[in-house]
Amino acid sequence: MDKKDSRNSGSPSGGPLGFDPRTIAHAYDLASCQYDHWKWQEFWRRNEQPLVGELLGREGAVDITLDIGMGTGAYVELLYSYSRDVVGIDVSMGMLNVSQPNHPTAAHVCASAFELPFREESFQRVLAARMLSHYECIDGFFAQVSRVISAGGSLIVTDVDPTHNYQVINLPGRAEDGIPVRLEPRNHSVAQLSEIASRNSLYLNWHERISFTDLRWKPEPRQLPSLDRSGHRRVFYVAQFRKQIDSR
Repeated sequence: MDKKDSRNSGSPSGGPLGFDPRTIAHAYDLASCQYDHWKWQEFWRRNEQPLVGELLGREGAVDITLDIGMGTGAYVELLYSYSRDVVGIDVSMGMLNVSQPNHPTAAHVCASAFELPFREESFQRVLAARMLSHYECIDGFFAQVSRVISAGGSLIVTDVDPTHNYQVINLPGRAEDGIPVRLEPRNHSVAQLSEIASRNSLYLNWHERISFTDLRWKPEPRQLPSLDRSGHRRVFYVAQFRKQIDSR
């Protein structure tokens, strides 16, 4: 599914590509030129983005927002509707190279979410859309976000729900040897995120888990055959965390 398609497996080594950030960056470099034309992009644009937009509207405008894992900039214009400035980071220079010409007013930084190159309390809002499932250990992510976000600021996280039946991240494009570009996802429930976040002064404020029956746009089976249409599993979630305000 976009970053997390299901029911396929395998790689040149007999298993999906690993989790070293350089491997993830390389995979998205290979996918970058085809990413915006991918079949899953419409799904996320029509189902996930409206929920994030409504949440941003409830929060109101801020001075500056950090988009972690910005990819080709799918969220940049929406973030600008509620933020004076937008800074985006991604581990893939290829994805940033696609985004930059389309969103020249946003700052583009090639960096890891686990080593954010920003000063403390630099942002009032952080968005991380469908990137945490690339990593098994995510404690460092929340520690970094807590460091760079100001007191009272919000973190918005979206991802494919862990109950959804997906096993492999199938990206568009091909590796140099013609093998499909694939990565293995890691599941993180909202409850797990909440527990880790709270250790870093970020507290779950709101979340919603979306099943197929909840979708605003339901594609035809032939369009996205791997999408679970049973209604028994959730497809994705959107969660909002709030940075604790120091009461001292």
